[in-house]
Amino acid sequence: MSFAFALVAVAVVGSLFITGARYAAEIAFAKAVEIDQSEEGTIEDVISELDRAVMFNGFSDVYQRNLSSAYLIQARERIAATADGDERTPEETQSIVDAVTAAVNAGARATAIEPNYVSNWVVRGSMYRDLMSFAQGAEDLAAQSFQNAIALEPNNPVHPTNLGRVYLTVADRARNLKSAEDDELATQAAEQETTLLAGAEQAFVAAIGLK
Repeated sequence: MSFAFALVAVAVVGSLFITGARYAAEIAFAKAVEIDQSEEGTIEDVISELDRAVMFNGFSDVYQRNLSSAYLIQARERIAATADGDERTPEETQSIVDAVTAAVNAGARATAIEPNYVSNWVVRGSMYRDLMSFAQGAEDLAAQSFQNAIALEPNNPVHPTNLGRVYLTVADRARNLKSAEDDELATQAAEQETTLLAGAEQAFVAAIGLK
């Protein structure tokens, strides 16, 4: 009986600890939402509360997904703040890299926690699409994320539309390389543009067919 009582006591204490941690996480998340909806709060304040929510409950894809979006907004703000023509300092560049890295990591954790929830893949795909101009290989990750979203929600026209936008953006980039002095590079760019435009058209037609 003493042994059984000890087991019950441990279970009760553990349950209270888990419940308390989740409650604290919900409070922090609610504060983050409140700050985001107010005009006085900053994205840094939002991230601070979301970090607290993740600290108390790191197994929530909702917290990770929103944290990824918040870090991406922070990266955009830092890029915009240094886009006036002046050269970025090493510290400014590193701060942008840190924000982007944090966004990527949080987005990856969200899909790892709940890979069958379509919003996690949409957020991750949108994030990689925004990074295509900065990170090599981001276009492939963006396309794969939206393809995963299509597999999970095949009747939603938004997902093939997003996929088509990825292909169209990369096709535009390939078009700019068609005038390269290197004949081989120009030929590869022309072939890539044709393939990507065909993929974009197929995705857009699929979206129209759905709605």
